[in-house]
Amino acid sequence: MGELIKNVERIRKKTEAFVLLIHHTGKDEAKGARGHSSLKGAADTILLLSKRDDDLLELKSDKQRDMAQPQPKAFRLKTVVCGMDEDLDEVTTCVVRAADAAELKAKPKPGGPNQELLMECYTELRLEGIGEPNPGGAGFPEQSQYWRVPSERLKEMFAGKKGGSNSSSAYNSALDGLKGRNLLQMNGGLVWMPTEEGKCQRAERSL
Repeated sequence: MGELIKNVERIRKKTEAFVLLIHHTGKDEAKGARGHSSLKGAADTILLLSKRDDDLLELKSDKQRDMAQPQPKAFRLKTVVCGMDEDLDEVTTCVVRAADAAELKAKPKPGGPNQELLMECYTELRLEGIGEPNPGGAGFPEQSQYWRVPSERLKEMFAGKKGGSNSSSAYNSALDGLKGRNLLQMNGGLVWMPTEEGKCQRAERSL
């Protein structure tokens, strides 16, 4: 990583140009770019582009040296027809269209009945006292901040309410969708709601 930073700086000074590096995050976007932290330390500006489960793209500042951080920007991809191929099939591409930044503040909602049912199951298990405050460690929030339930109990309740032979795949799909909306998260067989509503109450922390 040190050699990369040196070469980028050499190019910048030699050409007096702006140098843009395209990188990616790990599975946990909150931890930032993969690799050594020296890359972030050397950068003047870091912009993070992420896609929400509702197809809204968000561009936000992750670092800005010597300037105020800009406000997040919202975008959507729009499919446009470029022409026709030899089989008279449409040839398409995507263009970026600006969206209303106010949409970024809108609280995400479950996408469809299966996701709504899974949220309902989580809430029922919590009201029944099933589970406990989250542990600490890798992949978890700060210890005892959110109420977590065992994923197997959640899946069992979901299957009982859903019925049918495809309840397992429906559960997995619903959970993935809710994780994409950041309405539920899972680690080590434990599921929690990473929102204000999911935080443990004082009585729950004392259990």
